[in-house]
Amino acid sequence: MKLKQSAEDLYDLIRKDGDVKANVGEPVVVNDKPRAVLTAFTPKNREANLLALEHILHSLSYIASHLSKQLRYIGIPLNQDGYGQATAYKHISFPAIQRVVYALHLFQLEDKPFLEIIPGTYDRTKGMGQVTRIEASRPALDWFTQKGLILPDHPNTPDQIYDPVPVHLRLKPFGQKEAKRGDPLYRPLQGTEMVLPVSLASLKNAKLSLPLPDYAFYVDHWSWAEKRSKLMATRRADLYRSFSGEDGRGGRIYGHWVQMLPADARQYLTFRNQSSVELDYSSMQLALLYHLHGIPMPEGELYEIPGTRWSREACKAVLRISVGSSSKTQTVKSLANELLAMRLKASRADELYEAFWDHHVAVRPHTPGSDAPWLELQAIEAKITLKVLCYLAQQNIPAVPIHDSFLVPAKYEAECHDAMRKGFADYAHGISVMIKSTGGNSQDT
Repeated sequence: MKLKQSAEDLYDLIRKDGDVKANVGEPVVVNDKPRAVLTAFTPKNREANLLALEHILHSLSYIASHLSKQLRYIGIPLNQDGYGQATAYKHISFPAIQRVVYALHLFQLEDKPFLEIIPGTYDRTKGMGQVTRIEASRPALDWFTQKGLILPDHPNTPDQIYDPVPVHLRLKPFGQKEAKRGDPLYRPLQGTEMVLPVSLASLKNAKLSLPLPDYAFYVDHWSWAEKRSKLMATRRADLYRSFSGEDGRGGRIYGHWVQMLPADARQYLTFRNQSSVELDYSSMQLALLYHLHGIPMPEGELYEIPGTRWSREACKAVLRISVGSSSKTQTVKSLANELLAMRLKASRADELYEAFWDHHVAVRPHTPGSDAPWLELQAIEAKITLKVLCYLAQQNIPAVPIHDSFLVPAKYEAECHDAMRKGFADYAHGISVMIKSTGGNSQDT
């Protein structure tokens, strides 16, 4: 349906285009050489033109979607012999193909031809040649993207997959990687867990989609190592609590494809073609650490270390790795790799660790007799998440939880902020935490 509609939209653009209309009846010039005469677009040849256009758009969008194939062109015969009854293109009109290809070369987006044409060649002495090739220009690829024709699993559309009988509780062996789903945990949902099927049903009706801004964004999110898009081909839609080792340990909410999107892609998510907003708790895990120790939060920016020039990103890495590691040695080792990724010296990992935890010495982990606090932090974080989902469900507001943030339709930003404020206060009363949105707004709670 997208392909058919896109072909119709483009067809109306090219047949009304001034340059195309001015060249009807004239030879089309390609590489300073006159080629075939452009014939007129008429109601009589409309269906044949549209069929030809659909084939061209489909082929171009296919190679643009599969970057690992490293293709730029599609070969297309522009002579009558390529469209006889014994050819693969017998169902396509040759005059229509010729008309559409040359019109797309004349039609311009951002002062560039929609299609570049590389004329075919033929060596009479060798009896060999190369068929004409066409390439979509960058503005054309942006047009493909905006029409939804650039798909990670082209030609399959990214349907959202819902299990007939969803599993809302899962248990996986201690230490198993986060990306792997655990086995079903067969017990009744308890307390706020009962919001999970309600929230999932709300998301199912919300018709989530991810329109991309331009083709460059698609290219930037292609994994050359894995030969696939990071923007997800299979969109599994689920919501479940994931416990580690035994029931009650951890309990974060996973399962929805939006949670696996790169952070910079989530801003383009839409609910029923309406824009979204993401609100997140700022410094949530550090705030919860102070709450668990029963210590008031220090004033000021939590990720700024006085007397140093360490970035907020580096300080957040210390916290994230520390709370999930069993020792300082293990933390420093992992932190060194993070610093390298930030183009900083790995040898400064120990210095950064000490600077950060000297600043937050009251909640410093890895002291004698203490365990990594990540399970306890995840447990309370999950409880807050479930409570926020309850507040939103009471107002019929669809939401995707992503650890310490929530994606909702933009029109419900105020309601989501209020739900997050109340949800946090229910489990960490007296602790102040900032709530920020993708729009740049922030408020204390």
